[in-house]
Amino acid sequence: MKRTWRILGILLLIFTNHILLANTIIRDDGTIYLGQVKDVNAEKTVIASFGKETTIPTSRLEKNLPTHDQIAQISINIVLGDHSVISGKINDFDEDIGLLLNTGFGQITIPANSIQEIYIPRQKTAYHGYNFTFGGNLGYYSVIGDLSGAFEPSLRISGYGEFKTPYRGWFAGLNLAYLYTNYSLEKNVEYSILSLKPYVLYSFLDFKKTAYFLSRVSPFVFFQGGIASVSMKDNRENAIVAADDTILPAYAMGSGSDFRVSEHLNIRTLFQYEILFQKSIHFQDITIEAGVNYGI
Repeated sequence: MKRTWRILGILLLIFTNHILLANTIIRDDGTIYLGQVKDVNAEKTVIASFGKETTIPTSRLEKNLPTHDQIAQISINIVLGDHSVISGKINDFDEDIGLLLNTGFGQITIPANSIQEIYIPRQKTAYHGYNFTFGGNLGYYSVIGDLSGAFEPSLRISGYGEFKTPYRGWFAGLNLAYLYTNYSLEKNVEYSILSLKPYVLYSFLDFKKTAYFLSRVSPFVFFQGGIASVSMKDNRENAIVAADDTILPAYAMGSGSDFRVSEHLNIRTLFQYEILFQKSIHFQDITIEAGVNYGI
């Protein structure tokens, strides 16, 4: 319903400006079109900008402004034909000549035929997500299932890196985690667990379109699958095997959220269930984690 009213509002604004007077169009992903609306209906909008016509779904139009004055104070990025990017604020533009851009070090004119794309970087990142994200978490886990009485709750530390896939909302990454263990059945026997798991993550990016505090939150769900190295050290004098290392299949799934602190810094919290498959009794745990990440 909210989207329907937004579309109707955009259509009404376009028509009340007699269509050709509207010359600054902002799409929901932050893309800016400077030019004229040539045709519009409930399904699609045709925009003429710097000698090119672009057709986009009307439902993806976020703002339709009669002049560029309202975005003059917004920092924008301009992608040129050679894929280089220039940042600054728009002072003026001419359909045939190009853009007059204030870069902070002075004003430059960018020819119209060299402009490939204009966008608001923060809004584009909010819509598509970061290209790359790196971070670390500190967590507290508890063993469940058949081994719940053998291990006391303890700490987990993890680091990860993920990248954006071509599909909006989908990310892939690699998680490295170390589990501190406290084997309660025998104090002279020590275990440690190191896991390496690739993962896929789906982030509900449209959640950022909500108002106020919630616009900083991005909920997500994830699935991990990889291996875990379980190391055992038996310090007893009569130990049959003093040390042993075992590689086990390891899987985890869960949900969480990223809270945006600044343009690149986020706080990530999550809850997950993990299982390490053994021949007889499987190692299972549930974990609550929190940490920070940096996105670019």
